[in-house]
Amino acid sequence: MLVSLKRTKKYLSRASAAVLALAMVLTACGTKDTRTRLRGEIEGLGNDTLLVYGADRLYDRVDTVPVTADQFDVRLETDTLMMAYLLFKDGTRYPFFADRGEEIVVEGKMDARNRLKVSGNVPNEELTQFFAEYNGTGKESMESMRRRAEQFITDHPASVASMYLLKLCYIDHPLPSYAQAKKLIDEMAGELQDRPLVNDIHTLIQDIERGDVGKSIPYFQMQSAEGERITRASFHDKYILLHFWASWDTLSRQGNALYRRIYRQQEKNESFALLGISLDMDRQAWQKAVKSDTLSWTQVCDEGVWETSLVKDLFIQQLPMNVLVNNYGRIVARNLSEAEINAKILEIKAEKEKKDKERRRK
Repeated sequence: MLVSLKRTKKYLSRASAAVLALAMVLTACGTKDTRTRLRGEIEGLGNDTLLVYGADRLYDRVDTVPVTADQFDVRLETDTLMMAYLLFKDGTRYPFFADRGEEIVVEGKMDARNRLKVSGNVPNEELTQFFAEYNGTGKESMESMRRRAEQFITDHPASVASMYLLKLCYIDHPLPSYAQAKKLIDEMAGELQDRPLVNDIHTLIQDIERGDVGKSIPYFQMQSAEGERITRASFHDKYILLHFWASWDTLSRQGNALYRRIYRQQEKNESFALLGISLDMDRQAWQKAVKSDTLSWTQVCDEGVWETSLVKDLFIQQLPMNVLVNNYGRIVARNLSEAEINAKILEIKAEKEKKDKERRRK
C-alpha cells in the first residue's frame, strides 16, 4: 500500500510538471504581442503629440502618438495590411502602411516632411523610393509626378502604395483626372480593387460622372423664398446658372456680390437665368440672408443642407459653386469664374442670334 502511494505521488508530480510546462507554453503564446509597433525619430519634432488615423475603413480609429526629444514609439491595433496617416499639429500628414506584428520605422526631418523614410515592409519602402526620386517643385514637376505615378501603378498593380499614389495624383490633385483614375483602377489587381479606399474612389468617380459636363440634370422641385414651386420647366427655354450657396458659409456670402453683378447685367436677357440653391436648414436664416444680400433672382431651399437631392445628384462638395445648364437641361460647365460666366453668356447670345436669323430665313 505504501509503495503504491509513493508511485502515485511520483506520477502526479510528473503530470503536474507536464501541465505546468504546457501552461507556460500556452501563456507565452497567448501573450505574444501581435500589434504593430510604430517608432521613429524626426529631427526638429521636439516634444509633441502626433495622431495616427486610418485612410479607410480597415483602420477606423484615431490614436495618439506622444513624442519626446524627436522620438516616438507606440503600439497600434491592426488586423490586416492597412494604410494610415501620421498627422502633424500643423495639419500636414504623411502616409504609411502597416500590418499586425510588423515594426514600422519613420525617419527624417521636420523641414523635409515630404521626404520621410518609412521602412518595415515592401509598400513603405516602395513609396519611400518613389518620393526619394521626386525632387521637383512647381506645376511642371507636379505633372511629372503624375506621369511617374501612372508608371508606378502600371508596374505595381497589386501594391497598396499604388492605391495611395492614385488618390494623391488623380483625386486629391489640384487638377483632378477622374477619367485616368478610373482607367488605372481597371488595371489594378482584383485584391486592390476590393480594398475600401479604392472602392470609395471608384464610387466617388461614379458620383462625379453623374454631374459631369454633358450629362442631363435630374428633375428637381423646390420651394422659393416666396413659397412658389420651382422646377426646371419654370425657366422655359433658358440657360440656367445654378448657384449653390448657404447663409452660414462665409465664402458664399462674400461671393454673392459676383452674382449680383451678373444679375444686374442679365436681368432682361431672355436666354439666361440665375437660380440660387441654398444649403440651409434654417429657413428663417436663409430668407434673412436673401434679403440682407439683396439676392433678387429666384432663390430656393428644401432645408436639406448637403442631403438636398440636387446637391447630391450634381455632386456639389464645396461652396459657393455654380453649374451652367443649357436650354435642353444638359450641363455645359461647372465652377465658372466671373470672366468665364460672362464669356458663356456671350456665346449664348450669339447662339440665339444665329437661330433667330435661321428662323427669319425660313
